Amino acid sequence: MFRFRHLTKVLNSAEFRNMRISRRTSFTVILFLLFFFGCMFLIHPFSAIGQIDPRTETQTETILKALRLNPRDVAALNAYGIEQAKRGDPAAAIRTWRMAIDIDPRYVHLYNNIGSALRRLGFVREALTWYQASLQLQPTYWTWYNLGLLREDLKQIPEAIQSHEEALRMCPDFLQAAKHLSQLRNEESSHDYQSVSVAKPPTDRLRPADTPSTDRPRPAATPPTERPRPLAPISTDRPKPPAPPPAIDEPAIIKTVRLHTDVGGPVFLTFDGGADADGIPGIMAALRSHGVHSTFFLTGQWVKSFPDLARQILADGHEIANHSLSHPNMSGYNADKISAQLTATADIFKTVLGRDPAPFFRFPFGAQNRRVEDIVASLGYRPVYWDIDTLDWKEPSVSSIIEKVRRRLKPHAVILMHCGSRNGSRALPLVLDEVLGRGYTPMMLSAASQADQASLPAH
Repeated sequence: MFRFRHLTKVLNSAEFRNMRISRRTSFTVILFLLFFFGCMFLIHPFSAIGQIDPRTETQTETILKALRLNPRDVAALNAYGIEQAKRGDPAAAIRTWRMAIDIDPRYVHLYNNIGSALRRLGFVREALTWYQASLQLQPTYWTWYNLGLLREDLKQIPEAIQSHEEALRMCPDFLQAAKHLSQLRNEESSHDYQSVSVAKPPTDRLRPADTPSTDRPRPAATPPTERPRPLAPISTDRPKPPAPPPAIDEPAIIKTVRLHTDVGGPVFLTFDGGADADGIPGIMAALRSHGVHSTFFLTGQWVKSFPDLARQILADGHEIANHSLSHPNMSGYNADKISAQLTATADIFKTVLGRDPAPFFRFPFGAQNRRVEDIVASLGYRPVYWDIDTLDWKEPSVSSIIEKVRRRLKPHAVILMHCGSRNGSRALPLVLDEVLGRGYTPMMLSAASQADQASLPAH
C-alpha cells in the first residue's frame, strides 16, 4: 500500500521532474490517487468484516447490494453475518452482528445468532449469556431451542427439557424441538444427570463479548474492525452477579374495595400494538396468572416485526384484531386508502398467523368520524373505541394507571392499554386485581353477547 510521504518523495524526485511534470501536476496526481482509493473503499466497505469469495452466490451479492445502498440496513447485516457463518467464519460473523447491534440494539435475532456462533467456537459461558440476553429482550422459540441445545451440551437435562418445552409452547409445530424433547425425556427416565462444569474455550480465537446489561441487553464494547486477536484464558471463578435493575415505580398496596355501584358484568381489556413490544412478556404473564383472555389490536407492521410474539398471543388463547397496516391517522382517508390499509393487514395476518383479523377494528389514535366508520363497516369490520384510556404509552407512574381504571370502571367498559408500555405491564396485575375484586369479568370482545357487543363504544 502506498504511503503518502513516499508518494510525495517519488513525485518530487529528479527523475520525475525530468519528465517535465510540474509540482502542481504532481499534487493533482496525488489527489486523483487518493480519490481513486477512496472510491474503492466505498465500493467495498465491508472488506473489514471478512473477505468475499469471488465465487459468491447470488444471495450474497443481493445482500451486499443492499448494504451498499444502506450500510446501516440491520436486516441485511444480519443476513450477511449468516452467510459468513455458513462459509465457516463465525468470528467474522460475530463482528458483523455486533456492528448491527450498535445500530439497532433491539434486533433480537442478532443476540441469538451471536450466541450460536460463540457456542460453535467453544465459548459456552458467553453463548449462555447472549441467549439469556436474547430472551430478556424478546422470547423466541428459536432462542429457546438453541438454549436447549446448549443445555444438552452441558448435560443439564432438566434445564434442556424446560427450554425445548418453551420452544414448543411458542411454536407447537416445531419438529426439531419436539424430537429433542422426546429423546431427552427418554434419557431422563433412565439416567440421573448432573450438570458438568464448563470447560475452558480455546485461547486463540475470539475475544468473548462483555456481559450484556440486564435492563437493555447489548454488548458494552464496540465491535472490532480488524481480525480477532488471541485472548487470555477465561477465568473459571464464579461470575460476578449482575448489577441490580433500575428502580421500578411500584405503587403502595391498596386494598380493592367493592363499591355499591359495582354490579358486575363484562369488562373488555384491550391492548394496542403499533410500534414496540416491551410490555408483552409482563402482559402475557399477568393475563396467564389471572386466567384472563383479552383482545389485541395489532398493526400489520407489528406482526411482521414480532411474529413470534404474535403467535404467542394466539397460543395463550387471546384474540387478534385489525389496527391498520402502518398506524396512520385515517380520519381524512378515502375508501380506497382505508381498504388498502385493512386488506394489507389482513393478508399479513393470514400469512404469518393463519388468522383473519376481522371483525374488530380500532382506528389508530382513535382518529375517526362517521364517514370513515361507515367505510370500515362496509369492509366487514366493527370499529371499537374505548371507555378508559390508561395513557400507559406515556409511561406514567404505575399508581396513575391503576387510578384511571379505578375511577372509571363500570359494566361493559373497554379499557385501553398498549403492548409497548413497560409501566403498563407492571400495573396490569393490580389492574386485574381491581377488576376481578370488584366483581367484574374481563373477557375478549368476541366472547361478548350480541347485546354486550351492541353496547361497545364505537367512537
